[in-house]
Amino acid sequence: MLHNPKQAISIEEAEAIVKRWQAVSEAKPKTFDSPPVKPTPNPYDAALSAIANFHAVTGTDRASTSAGGSRDFSGKSSHEEEESDEKALMEFEQQTWDWYQLQGTLDHTRLLFECQVRAQRGENDAKRRLGVLDIFHKSRYQNRANRWEPAPGELNWRDLPEAAPNPQVQATWGPRLWALLIGNNNYPQSPLQGAVNDSLAWKSYLIGFLGVPESHITHIQDADRSTMVTALYDLRDNHNIKESDHIIFAYAGHGSRYDAQVNSFDDDISHRAGSIETLCPVDRGLPQGRSTPDISDREILLILSEIHDQTKADITVVLDCCHSGGGTRELGIDLRSRTLAPLVDPEVTRRMFVEADEHPRRRPSTPSVRSPAWARATIDIYQPVLLAACQDTELAWEENERGLFTSAVMRVLRSEKGRSLTCSGLIKAIVPLSYDQRPRFSGKDTILFEPNKTVTYGAPSKTSSFFFFAFIRRLLAFLSSLLW
Repeated sequence: MLHNPKQAISIEEAEAIVKRWQAVSEAKPKTFDSPPVKPTPNPYDAALSAIANFHAVTGTDRASTSAGGSRDFSGKSSHEEEESDEKALMEFEQQTWDWYQLQGTLDHTRLLFECQVRAQRGENDAKRRLGVLDIFHKSRYQNRANRWEPAPGELNWRDLPEAAPNPQVQATWGPRLWALLIGNNNYPQSPLQGAVNDSLAWKSYLIGFLGVPESHITHIQDADRSTMVTALYDLRDNHNIKESDHIIFAYAGHGSRYDAQVNSFDDDISHRAGSIETLCPVDRGLPQGRSTPDISDREILLILSEIHDQTKADITVVLDCCHSGGGTRELGIDLRSRTLAPLVDPEVTRRMFVEADEHPRRRPSTPSVRSPAWARATIDIYQPVLLAACQDTELAWEENERGLFTSAVMRVLRSEKGRSLTCSGLIKAIVPLSYDQRPRFSGKDTILFEPNKTVTYGAPSKTSSFFFFAFIRRLLAFLSSLLW
């Protein structure tokens, strides 16, 4: 049943509204250095404030015509028209949520994901709703009037001046650092503009600021699946990496997410797979007939586990992408989110797991990506430090040919204060980045390039408990063998 059908908004009506917004957005200059907005717990008020300001700052007064012939704003002020538009689209959003019989409070990202799945199945109505709601969702990020201000004493990354490189750090840390940097722009659908620039920014920082030899850095632009996986295995087999060294794996590009309730997995994992987060190579979905699958988080973690087991080096993973499964369209020419819808072909989804397990360079002793231990959270593998651009259900943004997250991280790491921050401190220094982009951290809380200086961060992780119980099980097995 539709929500309040007396106020039902037609698709034509909603399309006319967002078409006007796009025209205004394309005419409005955007700047990366604008401070992020102040987050608010009320999405209705946030969207209303965001788009009201978005239209107001353009200085344009739209003609009171009835675009599409479905709404008449004659005689209304610009503010009244904006407010009426806003309420209409919020009603349209709620109608779509109810129409799809989604449970609970309206979740914008979940609704986009549902629209996208239906659109990929060929539902024309869903394609049109996606076109409207995707732009409406992104418009919430356009508010630049309510400027976020840090609390007194908190670090504001935008105000940090760049420090001069420290020769001692360059001499001691440079030779001990290794990096795999991947920036993917050139996707057949929804290409990006800033991912390659992000990977180049990491390369410049590592070489110029930390003194890392260029021979220690593998930098790949627009990598296909085979190239990405091969580069990870090459790190494992690099015998020049020593136990005291540190490895950085930085990826910028599209991400995606596969939900077992929506996507078709193999029978042996479909009931326990949960969500599978992926990195998207530029050849995903190509060629027709035997499409290339994404790279699952399970496959990446297992390869990183092999790397750590072989080299004994600490690993830090930096991901400037998102896995929300949200929309892929842009509001204007400069603002893009780094997420793609999951590939819908069940055969491609199945191969995402099969190719990981059957890769010729995978060690037989490495757990399967289809192991039930993943669902029970008892998988016993190495857990790297992770710095991610946003929460699982949020969007990671790029603007003016740079990723917002990578730009913020670079600003902090190149500052004097950034040298003494732990990973959690670094993340806290750049939160929030926008209305709904909150970077996250997991793993051992170290000063990024001083891994011997550790601090206790929160409660022990489940992974730490798994390692402990795995050790106890091995100890008991050993004692039992002695008794027998």
